[in-house]
Amino acid sequence: MSLHRRGPRPIAGALQASRAGWQPSSALGRAQSVWDEVGRVWSEVIGAHGPYLLERTTVVSLRAGVLTVRCSEAVVADTLTLESERVLGALNEALEGTPIRRLRCVVGSR
Repeated sequence: MSLHRRGPRPIAGALQASRAGWQPSSALGRAQSVWDEVGRVWSEVIGAHGPYLLERTTVVSLRAGVLTVRCSEAVVADTLTLESERVLGALNEALEGTPIRRLRCVVGSR
């Protein structure tokens, strides 16, 4: 029986479990945790609607309850704006803590 592994395993799971011990308990530390969670939840919520929207959106910022999302096309921004109530409901259900009050869509590649 060999103790040698055939390939590397991802370290993300081990780091996630120990994150609370080394992350600062400051407001910035909490904000970084929330930001990571928002990115993960965004992929789940928008990905459930299909890859079209997910591939054409990028979460840019979260400030004072406003989530800013960059959209590659105006039609994507319009779709998210029309569906913002439903999207915000799903995001807030998946996230714990301070709720996201508004979804702001900007169009551009930058």
